[in-house]
Amino acid sequence: LDIYLPHMDGFQAVKQIAKLRPELPVVAFTASAGATDIERYRTAGFAGCVLKPFTKADLARALSELLPESPQTERTVENGMREVLE
Repeated sequence: LDIYLPHMDGFQAVKQIAKLRPELPVVAFTASAGATDIERYRTAGFAGCVLKPFTKADLARALSELLPESPQTERTVENGMREVLE
Protein backbone atom coordinates (compact mmCIF):
# COMPACT_ATOMS: atom_id res chain seq x y z
CA LEU A 1 0.00 0.00 0.00
CA ASP A 2 1.48 3.33 -1.04
CA ILE A 3 1.85 5.80 1.82
CA TYR A 4 0.88 8.79 -0.29
CA LEU A 5 -2.44 8.34 -2.08
CA PRO A 6 -4.59 11.07 -3.64
CA HIS A 7 -7.79 10.73 -1.57
CA MET A 8 -6.73 8.74 1.46
CA ASP A 9 -3.18 8.36 2.69
CA GLY A 10 -1.71 4.98 3.57
CA PHE A 11 -2.13 5.62 7.29
CA GLN A 12 -5.88 6.13 6.91
CA ALA A 13 -6.15 3.17 4.54
CA VAL A 14 -4.30 0.74 6.84
CA LYS A 15 -6.70 1.66 9.67
CA GLN A 16 -9.68 0.92 7.44
CA ILE A 17 -8.17 -2.37 6.26
CA ALA A 18 -7.48 -3.39 9.88
CA LYS A 19 -11.14 -2.83 10.77
CA LEU A 20 -12.29 -5.06 7.91
CA ARG A 21 -9.53 -7.68 7.89
CA PRO A 22 -7.39 -7.45 11.06
CA GLU A 23 -5.49 -10.64 10.14
CA LEU A 24 -4.36 -9.23 6.77
CA PRO A 25 -0.75 -7.96 6.81
CA VAL A 26 -0.30 -4.67 4.95
CA VAL A 27 3.06 -3.57 3.54
CA ALA A 28 3.96 0.10 3.10
CA PHE A 29 5.50 1.13 -0.23
CA THR A 30 7.36 4.41 0.06
CA ALA A 31 10.43 6.43 -0.81
CA SER A 32 10.52 7.79 2.77
CA ALA A 33 12.11 5.16 4.95
CA GLY A 34 14.37 6.64 7.57
CA ALA A 35 14.47 4.90 10.96
CA THR A 36 11.74 7.17 12.37
CA ASP A 37 9.58 6.65 9.26
CA ILE A 38 9.76 2.87 9.53
CA GLU A 39 8.84 2.99 13.23
CA ARG A 40 5.89 5.26 12.36
CA TYR A 41 4.69 2.73 9.75
CA ARG A 42 4.91 -0.16 12.21
CA THR A 43 3.09 1.84 14.90
CA ALA A 44 0.35 2.69 12.38
CA GLY A 45 -0.22 -1.00 11.70
CA PHE A 46 1.92 -1.80 8.67
CA ALA A 47 3.50 -5.26 8.80
CA GLY A 48 6.50 -4.23 6.71
CA CYS A 49 8.00 -1.62 4.43
CA VAL A 50 9.38 -1.78 0.88
CA LEU A 51 11.42 1.11 -0.45
CA LYS A 52 10.67 2.65 -3.83
CA PRO A 53 11.94 2.08 -6.39
CA PHE A 54 11.82 -1.63 -5.67
CA THR A 55 12.77 -4.75 -7.59
CA LYS A 56 10.86 -7.98 -8.07
CA ALA A 57 13.22 -9.53 -5.54
CA ASP A 58 12.41 -6.81 -2.96
CA LEU A 59 8.70 -7.43 -3.38
CA ALA A 60 9.07 -11.22 -3.25
CA ARG A 61 11.20 -10.93 -0.10
CA ALA A 62 8.60 -8.74 1.63
CA LEU A 63 5.80 -11.14 0.74
CA SER A 64 7.72 -14.24 1.77
CA GLU A 65 8.54 -12.65 5.16
CA LEU A 66 4.82 -12.21 5.84
CA LEU A 67 3.56 -15.57 4.60
CA PRO A 68 4.01 -18.86 6.45
CA GLU A 69 6.97 -20.87 5.23
CA SER A 70 6.19 -23.82 3.00
CA PRO A 71 7.02 -25.02 -0.50
CA GLN A 72 3.46 -24.07 -1.53
CA THR A 73 3.93 -20.49 -0.28
CA GLU A 74 7.17 -20.19 -2.23
CA ARG A 75 5.48 -21.32 -5.45
CA THR A 76 2.47 -19.06 -4.80
CA VAL A 77 4.69 -16.00 -4.31
CA GLU A 78 6.70 -16.80 -7.45
CA ASN A 79 3.59 -17.40 -9.57
CA GLY A 80 1.83 -14.34 -8.20
CA MET A 81 4.87 -12.16 -8.84
CA ARG A 82 4.98 -13.34 -12.44
CA GLU A 83 1.31 -12.48 -12.96
CA VAL A 84 1.51 -9.06 -11.28
CA LEU A 85 4.73 -7.91 -12.89
CA GLU A 86 4.29 -9.21 -16.44
